[in-house]
Order: sequence, then C-alpha cells, then structure tokens
Amino acid sequence: MYPEEIVEPFRKELTANGFRELRTEQDVNDHFRQVGEEEKTLIVVNSVCGCAAGIARPGVLAALSSEGIKPPNHLLTVFAGQDKAATEKVRSLIVDYPPSSPSIALFHGTSCSKMIHRSDIEGNSLDGVAGLVRTLLLDD
Repeated sequence: MYPEEIVEPFRKELTANGFRELRTEQDVNDHFRQVGEEEKTLIVVNSVCGCAAGIARPGVLAALSSEGIKPPNHLLTVFAGQDKAATEKVRSLIVDYPPSSPSIALFHGTSCSKMIHRSDIEGNSLDGVAGLVRTLLLDD
C-alpha cells in the first residue's frame, strides 16, 4: 500500500471529473443495492502504475468528453492496492473477466457487460484507449 499523499492526485484525476470513489466493500454494496437494472455504471479500477497514469485515466476522461458520447448513469472508481475490500468486491462482480488493474468495466444494473482489461491498455496509446472506451459506450 502506498502512502495516501502519493495516491491522492491519482484519485483526484477521476473524482475531479465526476467519478465517485468507492473506498469500502459497503460503498460497493450500497451502490449495487440501489442501482436500477436499466442504469449503466462505468467503473475504473484505478492503479498507481504508469499505464493508469499516462493512458487509462486520461483515456477514459477523453472518451467521456468526446462529442456524441452520453455518459453512463454512474461514474465510479475503486483503487487497487489501496482500497482492497472495495476492489475485491467489484472484482467479484466481474465474473467473465480476470482481475485487472487498471481496467474499465461497464455494468448494466448489477451485471458487468463489457470490460477493457489491462492487456488492452498497456502498450496502447491514450487515443487508443479513448477509442476503446468510446466503442464500449457506443456499442451499448
């Protein structure tokens, strides 16, 4: 686990742009208990790694600000390695994909419908990941 002063800027990159952070298992449970089946939730599994800093977080933000993109009902984030119980709870809901950080998951109600895995992010470009997120949201 990293000191909070190191990870705080990484958290804020998303929370300052409309994402709500889930820091406990109860936060995750509360969200999915009240989400409607027709509602969409985008969850970013955040990380301190370079591909999260230089590609994943900026790529998600670029995609969400793209013309023609309607943001999901809920923008959420958990921080792998920092908020372990929240991250594990989210990962337990992503049944068709292996654990990954960073990653970007789209939920319909309480079911994960699509995911962008670390292997799709690492070695990709910011524009490439933004394109993957746009496709994830538009194909929905």
